[in-house]
Amino acid sequence: MTNNNETPKLIQPFSSLDISEIKLGEDSVLIGFESRDELNQLIAAMLDQGKKEMRYLSNKFDRQVFGSAGVCDAIKQFLINSRMATVKTLVSSSQEFVQSGGRLIELLRSNMPRVECRTRRIGNSDQSTFSGSFILIDDHGYIYLPDPERFKGTACFNAVGTVDKFSEVFVGNWNVASTDAEMQPIYI
Repeated sequence: MTNNNETPKLIQPFSSLDISEIKLGEDSVLIGFESRDELNQLIAAMLDQGKKEMRYLSNKFDRQVFGSAGVCDAIKQFLINSRMATVKTLVSSSQEFVQSGGRLIELLRSNMPRVECRTRRIGNSDQSTFSGSFILIDDHGYIYLPDPERFKGTACFNAVGTVDKFSEVFVGNWNVASTDAEMQPIYI
């Protein structure tokens, strides 16, 4: 997704960069990734620097990404490091999310209400036709997978215009999404 107000950037391969040197909200390098490991490292690096919010939208829950220990640990640290941090997820099937989420579901349920999960209503708005997946960190960074079935996409630690465009899609879906009993905290 590009923003007409931003200058097109050349994509730098993940393997050519030292991800630990890239700063959220400062460095505008456009990063291309092609594997689950690279994606997981990008998620963890952005969350490590994030302070406010992680938003995730996908047509399906990707347990191969969010089921990894590194990503779950990064989300946990994100929530621990900032008492104001929130996580919002929009998935097409809460049943799939709950059944395959494992550690992530436990983490999300233990951190409610700072974590909200909703189910997308496909077909109810122009926004619901979005078929890719993305993760937004604060108001600066994004990770985008045009095809959620493949671990190939782009990421940027400082692309406010692009994050704004993705945010419009997220909010449009969030506002019509439904909460689901399966996605609520369990109190014992």
